[in-house]
Amino acid sequence: MKNIIDDEYKNIVKVVQELVDEKFLVPIESSGLNSMADPLYKRYRIVYEENSDTLEENVELMDELNGHLYFKINIDVYKQDLKLYKKHRYYVRLFSDFMKKNSNLLKIQCSINERSFEVFGDEKFLKEDSLAKEMFKAMDLDMNILNFYMAPEPFFFYKSTEKTPQNILIVENKDTFYTVRKLMLEGKQIFDMEFSTVIYGEGKKILRSLEDIYYNDNVSYINNAENNFYYWGDIDKEGIWIYQSLKEAYSSFNFKLLKEAYKKMLELSKIYGIHKNKKSQKVKIDRITELDSETEKAVLDIALKDNYIPQEIISYRRLIEK
Repeated sequence: MKNIIDDEYKNIVKVVQELVDEKFLVPIESSGLNSMADPLYKRYRIVYEENSDTLEENVELMDELNGHLYFKINIDVYKQDLKLYKKHRYYVRLFSDFMKKNSNLLKIQCSINERSFEVFGDEKFLKEDSLAKEMFKAMDLDMNILNFYMAPEPFFFYKSTEKTPQNILIVENKDTFYTVRKLMLEGKQIFDMEFSTVIYGEGKKILRSLEDIYYNDNVSYINNAENNFYYWGDIDKEGIWIYQSLKEAYSSFNFKLLKEAYKKMLELSKIYGIHKNKKSQKVKIDRITELDSETEKAVLDIALKDNYIPQEIISYRRLIEK
């Protein structure tokens, strides 16, 4: 019984000292020390702040951090910032319980959304909630400890032939995809160029969907180093960012802008005008060195002011007129 009491007292000393270190408690020195081997002051003053946690809750959180979580979780950040732990606590405990009781399930890899639901009861938490990255950073753990794979987005394309090398056009928006496909079916060129494949990028989803060429035999011909990839999207920050991100992510491919399309979009904007994005686009873009200086300046001037010209400004009629 004495050993149990001694162990419990040692735990109390540890928690109290941590609360003092974190300035939640201040010892009242005039109260004097108790007579234990590891002495504590007989009285402490609680440091109250506006909307501060109660002492009891802080003690509970410290106790939880000190002995009830999965052993690989680095608790140092949380011990220094209990408010951060409170913010993450629900998901930290779900992760900890899973790792302690069901880590054997990680032997079999599954998709990120499947794993997210299995661990957190929320299929979108790992992939879409910024709290997930923040939490794993605080725990000093790599999210890949959960052994998942990223599921590529569906890959939409039309091909007239698989012969390589060939010209491949990636377009940002659906209507333009169908317009280009219509032209290909009619045996017509696009800006005096012959394209054998058109891919619907679906905005920035193309950054994931293009991965399918590594796994899908039906599109393996696209993964040919001699193919020429052309990109055509909206004139705005996100459209330019998508192209520059594709070039970086798939650096082994020969990526180019469909320059004639951008010049035509600028030309038609003199008729239809330039539009303002409803929301500011937060992505960062670099210079567009593929364009001549005049076209580059015009495009960047539009994008950096959060304005845009939609790809759909070039209709089927505009593409077949000479």
